Amino acid sequence: MLHGCTIVARNYLPRARVLAESYREHHPDSGFTVLVIDDLNREVDAAREPFSVRHLDELIADKTELHQLAMWYDLMELATAVKPLLLRSLLADGHAVICYLDPDIEVFAPLEDIDALAIDQGIVLTPHVTEPIPRDGLRPAESDILGAGVYNLGFVAIGPSASTFLDWWWARLRRDGLVEPSKMMFTDQRWVDFAPGIFAPHILRSPAYNVAYWNASERPLGRATDGTVEVRGERLRFFHFSGYDPDLPWQLSKHTGDRPRVLLSEHPVLAELCDHYRHRLFEAGYRQWHGVPNAYGSLPNGIRVDRRMRRVYRHFLHLAESGRPGALPPPDPFDPAGCEEFVEWLRSPWPGRTWSTLGRYLQVVYDERPDLQAAFPPNRPGSVRRLTAWMTDTAPQEEGIPRELLLPPLAAAPPIPVSPTPAPGVNLVGYLRAELGVGEAARLTTAVLSAAGEPIATFTWTETESRQQYASPPDSSEAPYDINLLCVNADMAPAARAWLGPQFFADRYTVGAWAWEVEEFPRAQWTGFDCVDEIWANSEFAAAAIRKVTSKPVHAMPLAICPPSVAPDVTRATLGLPEGLIFLFCFDYFSVLERKNPIGAIEAFRKAFGPGEGPTLVVKSINGDKRRVDRERVRRAAAGRDDILLIDRYFDAPTTAALMAMADCYVSLHRAEGFGLTIAEAMAVGRPVIATGYSGNMEYMNATNSFPVPYRLIPIPPGCDPYPAGARWADPDLAAAAAIMRTIAANPEAASARGRQAHEDVVAQHGVEVRAARMSVRLAQIHSLPRVSNGALPQSAARAQVAFDQIAAAEEKIQASPDARQRSRYGRIGVLQRRLMLR
Repeated sequence: MLHGCTIVARNYLPRARVLAESYREHHPDSGFTVLVIDDLNREVDAAREPFSVRHLDELIADKTELHQLAMWYDLMELATAVKPLLLRSLLADGHAVICYLDPDIEVFAPLEDIDALAIDQGIVLTPHVTEPIPRDGLRPAESDILGAGVYNLGFVAIGPSASTFLDWWWARLRRDGLVEPSKMMFTDQRWVDFAPGIFAPHILRSPAYNVAYWNASERPLGRATDGTVEVRGERLRFFHFSGYDPDLPWQLSKHTGDRPRVLLSEHPVLAELCDHYRHRLFEAGYRQWHGVPNAYGSLPNGIRVDRRMRRVYRHFLHLAESGRPGALPPPDPFDPAGCEEFVEWLRSPWPGRTWSTLGRYLQVVYDERPDLQAAFPPNRPGSVRRLTAWMTDTAPQEEGIPRELLLPPLAAAPPIPVSPTPAPGVNLVGYLRAELGVGEAARLTTAVLSAAGEPIATFTWTETESRQQYASPPDSSEAPYDINLLCVNADMAPAARAWLGPQFFADRYTVGAWAWEVEEFPRAQWTGFDCVDEIWANSEFAAAAIRKVTSKPVHAMPLAICPPSVAPDVTRATLGLPEGLIFLFCFDYFSVLERKNPIGAIEAFRKAFGPGEGPTLVVKSINGDKRRVDRERVRRAAAGRDDILLIDRYFDAPTTAALMAMADCYVSLHRAEGFGLTIAEAMAVGRPVIATGYSGNMEYMNATNSFPVPYRLIPIPPGCDPYPAGARWADPDLAAAAAIMRTIAANPEAASARGRQAHEDVVAQHGVEVRAARMSVRLAQIHSLPRVSNGALPQSAARAQVAFDQIAAAEEKIQASPDARQRSRYGRIGVLQRRLMLR
């Protein structure tokens, strides 16, 4: 005798009632069983239901296995995965034929053909469709059926010989009943595509069985003379209301989107069936039960279980079950005594993954978001702290992450003590130990402040992947001064502010000392504006770009240029350099290969000299091991030339300075520089410089003290983050650069003379004392202006900015002309007068 069954969570009880009642109307002598998978507290009273009740723990006695299954799968996946277990248990109870029906089915006639077919062939299946689907853009389309599987497992009947099939099916569904189209999985259905080839089931093609949205267009419903519903001359056996929502009664199924193949307005009998089914659902308690949450949808402590939690759980349970050495299964998430351990496990590091600070759960968030991976690549300086700040500040609202799984505020040392009555002076924060450009900028700024007589307290920011072995004084014990100077670029300003804490900024005026390299300042870095009261750009070129997008004060405060300390015992021999003419270029792979353009320098050298002509090009870099693909590009560009020497390792600062001093010429065919610190350093040690005649370096370079290279402006290509694609930068003329290289090789004395001129110019016009005078003016203005409660300046700051800009413009004019070294028509007396006037 045919025994009916279905599987539901508690919110689907009304559907199960309608199904069981309709089934028993046409099979009054047959039983019907409902497996309620989340009735943990036995709330469903079988005595009041039109069916017998089973529970999941009756099918899976092992509590650990049951909890693993409940976390492995979401509600729909779990309900379909345990189908073989229910069918197997009913066979064991002595039922000869079992008919499984999805709970959203209503039976309209006896299923009289099923008994004999199931006993004869063991398995009875129905295909989704039995006719070709038109290719007209409506849904469902063939691709929908391909993704879901050939057979609809909302119906399956089994007989006594199906035990082998059920064992095979459960072995797959125990862990692989997921909805993962990329893995060709769709719950229990895709696996049964194998069944005809392995188990030879009966494929029931009658149009009267399992009519639903996917085949209703080929099986139009009508009324027989006795009033029953028929399909192509056969009495309708059951209709599958898959995706039907009684609160949206005008729509047959939510699964067809906005291009449904079947419209209820065009199928009146079908519309009547839907209205009738809707009425029965409401009578069965739809309003009462519809919103009941899944008992396995939350942990015992109330934290909502989501797909990311399941994903990371599946990964580590799979490792443990596959026998990976050292792999342990995750803690039991549904054990009331152990769920806190599970939460802590989600927050703990994912072994071997990039972001050890994120923990397992937040690592999944990062893995799922290509935009996060682009914005916070693991090998970019500062990504760790910026990503941590995003996870703390933005992710809760944007991703709905449970608060218990969020990171605490950025890991930091204890709050820096601050003086309640700040005195005039500067609290400087920067990469004081880091061996990179922004670190050297912070150190140079410290020197300028000292020369200006400004009291300073220093605090070292360490969030970078660059080496940090530069000797710097220990951090100050407190922040006693009224001005904060953050020598941290815009992208890192929010993270630095979070690390320092709000007390560091109370009643203080905060300046951001920022470097920027191209003509447009990207929106992605505008959050830095919220962290500062004004910006000091490292050149007028950078300041112009930043001013375009903010109303806050922006001043050009260029770095000081001074001769670096040269290691006295470093020679060409100690560095493995050959004799003869040496061209040098230094860069950091973290600074974006396309912008620094070492390949341009290599190509220009190849144009200038053939193999073995005598000169050598030395390309000195750092962090190539963290930019392996970029390093391969540079190696390929230099391949086949023994006179192109690539050095990719850290030197200490005196050794780097010695390398610059022993080179005969420095080359930088960059596409854009905010300031061009290595160019300035080479000029400061008296080296002639060949450099692209564009961007911040042209504020101290000219045709008398260096060799500017002509260029044309081109769009920045995609993939050069953080520089916005489509903005402009320079494309240096490599042929012109090659011609300059040949000229220097032919006349090294003239080139050396230009190097000496470079040294005189940058020391006299851009040295520490000159920069200190400029900085002192602005600092005095900030010190003198009254504060409001948040440390910002009132409107009088705008007037102060105008005054400062006028002073700065006058200073630039004084530096540019007259030149005390030029001849005067009044002879030596005129030269002396000019020098006196300049003083």
